[in-house]
Amino acid sequence: MNFVIDTNILMSALIKDGAIREIIMQSGWKFYYPAAALEEIKKYQELIIEKSKLSKEEYEKLFSAISHYVVFIPLEKIKENIKEAEEVMNNIDPKDTIFIAAAFSTKNDGIWSDDMHFAKQNSFKALKTEEIIKFFKNMQNNIWKNLG
Repeated sequence: MNFVIDTNILMSALIKDGAIREIIMQSGWKFYYPAAALEEIKKYQELIIEKSKLSKEEYEKLFSAISHYVVFIPLEKIKENIKEAEEVMNNIDPKDTIFIAAAFSTKNDGIWSDDMHFAKQNSFKALKTEEIIKFFKNMQNNIWKNLG
């Protein structure tokens, strides 16, 4: 499975040691994130550190660990799809154009986001966290059944 993730998913993985982090780090799936959107993560770094109750050093180690499971797509690869993505998102939420452009730039099974704006577009399947968790748990259960 391959998914484009949005900033809120990545931030959630950094803030809480929960299902989102577990899926990113243990599912074996591929996650894509536009490198240009990392500015938003940097902008909220202090808030993430505060909410996660991590030290700056712990945060940096965690970000590095999570980064091993996320492919950061360079802007150069996304640029060629920006116009098409703008056509999709201009009347919905132009701020999310970069994620649609990332989706056009990769082979993926959809966009993982809890932002309702992604559900309004028709170019890619939009999956909410609860759907991803169900799919992940079903996958784990099937693995255990096949082993038993």
